[in-house]
Amino acid sequence: MLSKKQKELMDILTRQEGIYTVENYAKRLGVSKRTIYTYLDIIQDELYHRGYSIKRKPGKGIEIISHHMRTENLEEDQIDEFSIHNRRIELIWRLFLQENPIDLYEFCDEFYVSESSIRNDLIYINQKLKNRYKVNLSIIQGHILLQGDLSAKNIFNSLILLNEIFFDGNGYNQKLRNLQYMYDKHLIDTVNHLIHDYIHDVSLHLAEHYKFNLASVLVVLSSKVIQGFHIQDDKNRLIYDRVKFLPNLILAKQFLLYLEEICDIKFTEADCEFLAEYLVADRIQIHNFEKVSKHDKEIFERVLKKMELLLKVDFSKNKENREKLLLHFNAMVFRLRKGINLKNDFLGQIKNEFELLFNLIWVVLESESEDLQIRISEDEIAYLLIHFQNFIDQQRQTKKILLICPYGSVSSEMILNRLRHILPTFDSIETVSAEEAKLCNLDSIDFVVTTTQVRDIHKPMVRVSSLITEDDVKNIMTFYQTIVFQQATLDSYAFETLKQYSDKNLIFYTSGNKEEIIYKVCHKLVEDGYVEKEYYQTMIRREQIGSTDNIYQVALPHGDMKYVKKTVICFGILEEPIKWKNHFVQLIIFFNISKEDIIKSRGILDDIYKLIHSKELKELLKGHLCIEDILQLVKMGE
Repeated sequence: MLSKKQKELMDILTRQEGIYTVENYAKRLGVSKRTIYTYLDIIQDELYHRGYSIKRKPGKGIEIISHHMRTENLEEDQIDEFSIHNRRIELIWRLFLQENPIDLYEFCDEFYVSESSIRNDLIYINQKLKNRYKVNLSIIQGHILLQGDLSAKNIFNSLILLNEIFFDGNGYNQKLRNLQYMYDKHLIDTVNHLIHDYIHDVSLHLAEHYKFNLASVLVVLSSKVIQGFHIQDDKNRLIYDRVKFLPNLILAKQFLLYLEEICDIKFTEADCEFLAEYLVADRIQIHNFEKVSKHDKEIFERVLKKMELLLKVDFSKNKENREKLLLHFNAMVFRLRKGINLKNDFLGQIKNEFELLFNLIWVVLESESEDLQIRISEDEIAYLLIHFQNFIDQQRQTKKILLICPYGSVSSEMILNRLRHILPTFDSIETVSAEEAKLCNLDSIDFVVTTTQVRDIHKPMVRVSSLITEDDVKNIMTFYQTIVFQQATLDSYAFETLKQYSDKNLIFYTSGNKEEIIYKVCHKLVEDGYVEKEYYQTMIRREQIGSTDNIYQVALPHGDMKYVKKTVICFGILEEPIKWKNHFVQLIIFFNISKEDIIKSRGILDDIYKLIHSKELKELLKGHLCIEDILQLVKMGE
């Protein structure tokens, strides 16, 4: 039931014409402005039933509109910028996009509403966000605040959800027009053109709901990045987990490259991953409807066959993965032929964590590059690697790992959590002390990670520090890949393949800069009949594409195998370490593999990496390395 004052206000409103301020009504009734706001909230439903509605105009006041007499300005009345719906949008825009607290009472004055109306707005918005994203709107000390998980990812997700709720309309175009209330029109038009061009290019039919979702994600992401907010990078995520949905990641990168060029903004790799996740959710991916040529299909089959032999993996067992690989291979060849450079921001990490697989793919692609008419790119190999790693992961058995740690329970838990970050989640890790390890049945254990010296445990073993440093992570990953690839147990370094293709006369001291050293070695290889004279330029070009040095003071230069007459490995020992490109280098291992011996490259590279990561070589590199050290390590004299 309405009070006397409320009825009086309603009578005044329905009997007068024109626009009057809130102050005017407050004086006439002898109450405060705040009280008038409360009365307006209470009487608006009753007014509606009588055929009237309240129209609030900024800087002017309040006007009562009769539904029976609306013949002019109908379109304007339909777009009441101070309706409940749009007021709530304004709240969202200021809190999520401007990210400044809002003065509650100033906001009430601006919108001619009471404090209770704003509180109802917050309840409504929070209800929409409830159980989805951990953010909420609240009033504290007279200010409207955004609280909860304020990470960029959570904020972005919340905004996208609210866009779906508030910016509804009759079809994609209307929804897109509604977005202009909060976001820049030029940006929205750019996003619209991008989506339209993509759908047209791939002849894709995309439901309007998914089109709007995609537009909303791109608009929100771009708007926040323009303000300087990016998705935070999770440095502990495994590379494979980061690029699990590779086609979508590539598509996301292409979308963002377009927006970077048009809108003059810069996205991060984490932003790209965020978008890729949404592309997966919206069932949007790269479609290549052009048929793979017979010529390229034959080369693809040759590449696959070589990789099968090298990795001991049957690619025929998973038809879906095989088709995805073909699709990616075809798109990669197209990009490389057209000179399109698709940068991979994870290149360095992929090369470090999957060094053996990376170089195997390089060797195989290099053997087919002439027929494919492409120049190999490290960025593309890093993307391609993910597909092959996927095959390996799906066909291997789950590994059981034993962690031996003599420290207290807290320290053990810290080390265990670190291992779980760097090893696949489907592997099991058991923790024991050194004393307990002696009593354990180790038959089912695949390998051991230990922080202390242990004896009488005849299992593949890698020792790490209690802090799990970056060097430790590298050693674990290299060790792990060797186990996954079903290599020897590493309890001894036989280096049989390396010995077979090494020449004692090609272990020598050298000096100079990188180019000078490479030239001297290539000249010697030409003289001895191992390579052709063109080999030098291809080795230099390889270094220009991507440096072959690593953090272990070792470089692994190589050139185009079509100029290698006979496979040979040679060692260059620097009298003084030099800066190769990214790291200082003291030992250079030149692996020169002929096309005829490509299948032997697995064994050669595996031995090389076992040598690089051996404790013996690491210790020698701390002092003065000599020719006799290499002979002894590789056991060439045996």
